[in-house]
Amino acid sequence: LARLVADLHTYERVSAYGLLKANAAAIDLQVDMLMQGKYVHTCISPAEQAHRIANARDDELVIVFSYTGTYFDSCDVADALRRHDLPRIWMVSGGAASLPFFVHDHLRFASDHGRAGHPYQLECIAGIIAQEYAS
Repeated sequence: LARLVADLHTYERVSAYGLLKANAAAIDLQVDMLMQGKYVHTCISPAEQAHRIANARDDELVIVFSYTGTYFDSCDVADALRRHDLPRIWMVSGGAASLPFFVHDHLRFASDHGRAGHPYQLECIAGIIAQEYAS
């Protein structure tokens, strides 16, 4: 958590994404960070998310919320990210899924992946990230 918050302080260009209900956490983070004067870009369309991630450069931090850690199974950007100027990508998830080569770090939380916890666990983590950023 401390490393992710340090990255939030370091990077001027930040975006947060998630598919379906996980996108609620990205929007929550965007709102909480905006109230602290830090703009975080997000969008709802999976196609636009994939486009933005594929075209992000090394001066951008990308935070991906994925309850099961399988976001990139649906958002295929691997070919576009086989280059030298990769963005810094964090995955926030409740699982120990193996990560693609272009994900730099993983903020994991304990989860049984039950329907009752989704997306509330992700939204809670987004709030904790914003609180840590404020302190």
